[in-house]
Amino acid sequence: MLKLKNKLAYLIRSKLPTLGLWQELFLALFLIVLLGAFLAGYLIFNETKKALELQVSNQLVSLRESRAEEITQYFHLVETKSKLLASSQLVIEASRGFLDGYRELNTLPLNPKVNEAVDQYYRNVWVPMLNKFSGQENNPDEFIPTTNAAKLLQYEYILNNPFKKNEDRILFDSGASKNIYNNVHLVFNPRFRDFIRTYEFYDLFLVDPSSGQVIYTAAKEIDFGAKLYDGLFNKSHLAEVVTECIGKKANEVCYADFAFYAPSLGIPAGFIAVPVFDKGKLLTILVLQLSSRAIDNIMTSNNRWQESGLGSTGEIYLVGKDSFLRSNSRFFIEDRKGYYADLVKRGFPEKIIAEMERSNGSILLQSVLTDSVKNAFKNNVGVGLIKDYRDVSVLSAYKKISFSNLNYAIIAEIDESEAFKAIWELKKTFLLIFGITLLLIVIAGFLLTNYFLLKPIASLTRGANKMADGDYSTNLPIHSNDELGELTRLFNKMCSKIQEQNLIIQETNKANESLLLNILPAPIATRLKGGSSNIADSFTNVTVLFADIVGFTKLAASLSADDLVKLLNELFMKFDNAALEYDIEKIKTIGDSYMAVCGMLSPSQDNTARMIQMAIRMINICHEFGLKHNLDVKLRVGIHAGTVVAGVMGTNKFIYDVWGDTVNMASRMESEGIVDAIQVTKAVYEITKDLFPFESRGLINIPGKGEHEVWLLKI
Repeated sequence: MLKLKNKLAYLIRSKLPTLGLWQELFLALFLIVLLGAFLAGYLIFNETKKALELQVSNQLVSLRESRAEEITQYFHLVETKSKLLASSQLVIEASRGFLDGYRELNTLPLNPKVNEAVDQYYRNVWVPMLNKFSGQENNPDEFIPTTNAAKLLQYEYILNNPFKKNEDRILFDSGASKNIYNNVHLVFNPRFRDFIRTYEFYDLFLVDPSSGQVIYTAAKEIDFGAKLYDGLFNKSHLAEVVTECIGKKANEVCYADFAFYAPSLGIPAGFIAVPVFDKGKLLTILVLQLSSRAIDNIMTSNNRWQESGLGSTGEIYLVGKDSFLRSNSRFFIEDRKGYYADLVKRGFPEKIIAEMERSNGSILLQSVLTDSVKNAFKNNVGVGLIKDYRDVSVLSAYKKISFSNLNYAIIAEIDESEAFKAIWELKKTFLLIFGITLLLIVIAGFLLTNYFLLKPIASLTRGANKMADGDYSTNLPIHSNDELGELTRLFNKMCSKIQEQNLIIQETNKANESLLLNILPAPIATRLKGGSSNIADSFTNVTVLFADIVGFTKLAASLSADDLVKLLNELFMKFDNAALEYDIEKIKTIGDSYMAVCGMLSPSQDNTARMIQMAIRMINICHEFGLKHNLDVKLRVGIHAGTVVAGVMGTNKFIYDVWGDTVNMASRMESEGIVDAIQVTKAVYEITKDLFPFESRGLINIPGKGEHEVWLLKI
């Protein structure tokens, strides 16, 4: 074997021209440096490419998780508000009144004028309008209501509504006729209107479960008075969610996924329904029509894609089990003409494009049958390169999210060309550097000695090894102004560019990850992300609660520190869960004291009542806790309502705190209160005296406040 190698080497040398020592040294130096430069550049490029790909993927995953958290919080808020409203005295009283009024309307004789007006409205106005929006020919006879009550209500609240725009009909509070229904509507419509506008619902319904008739709707569309158990509306997803909800218990919700809804002129609508019970008996079904606009705002960050880290081609959207969009495409919103042109180019039916134009959206019309959607609905979570619904290569992060019976795929994507732009730039820089290296090697062989040649190359090699190990802060010294000095400068420039790209990606990741932290309330965190530095606000109509555990000092003396903290944490966690249920914001705990507010970040008319319910729950929790652990611990609670100031304190570790005279008074109510009792001020008493039983404690001296009359809740 050795003889064969020697013979082969001899044959090669014998065929080559005779080279002098200088030429052989130059050739050897050229080959060595060329190979070293290639290997170093190849290693740098591949390691850097891997690092950048990982960081871009992590950024996309972070954005996906951020939006998933936001949309989950949205549906949680929808459920919470629906349950609270369905169990409120407001809805119970409204249900009784509307049921009585609706029954009376069905017994009243129908004026032929009313019958004719309703008939002509459907034939001459509404059905032609629906045909225009849907692109289909609909039979008016299928839509004309059949009951006296439905015709009377639609005549007064739709045909004779002084507010002619569809979206303004909700402003009309009472029809002209004198009857029970109009009197009830005058009382409750303004309150329901405020509710759906505050929480961004499209509509609110009350449905009679026995007859399936819609006895109230805030939006005043043609489903007002509709019969859901037979006729045209029987197959609607409104009828489905009502039917499903009839068998549910109190505080159980039912969802209907988004689908085209004819009464809303075919726009996509989703529903959430909750049964309304009165003394254990099913009274009505409360249904809230979800707004696709609210979901769009979350998915698109209010159309601020670039500011949220998605660049010029990134988007995050929801896809249903049917593989159709549940939020609008970014490209539809930003460039509708270009979006349509792309659909035509890819052979999309013109009918679907026309429906997108009529409905002003791509929801339920754009199909997304990508690998990411398929993987997400297989309960896989991941990120990878795929072809998206535009047939464009994208980096896509996917997972499935669920809310009750709703299942969606949440997809975060960005075009491959933009996601890996830094890598393409790196490749160009690498090729440039490699070309310059070849040129410098040739020049160095003729002009430089081994000393001046090897020193800068060794420096570059060390720098390359540092970059291969992930150290992009390398800044090599420049020993000369020749080509090797220029190569070193370009190398440093490449390192600087890579480091800048890393910093940009890391900063974007940090900004998005901070949204997932529950350090601050969501509205305050959003303002901080938007650049606000000094956050301080004044809020009116806020209810403040202070609670103190009586017996804590004695308990602290008898238990170890670990056991004491464990018990206190267990109790406060139960308080926190109760606060979440009543939509109450915990501000802080100090030792064995607990402070919370209601009606500050989520203003509402019933915040004081919910805070009293919270206080009752805390008293009960404390009793159960004492029985469970055989401990003598009780609670002393004080509540006051009024104006507060709230803001963010600190710069490194944020603290959101509340202060003001209202806070001080609530604290005095607790400190000057009675063990195992809830003591409230006159302000709280006046707001809730019709809802809860109180007994006056008379005038007591409040330190720093003088004498005040206070009340104790009877529990």
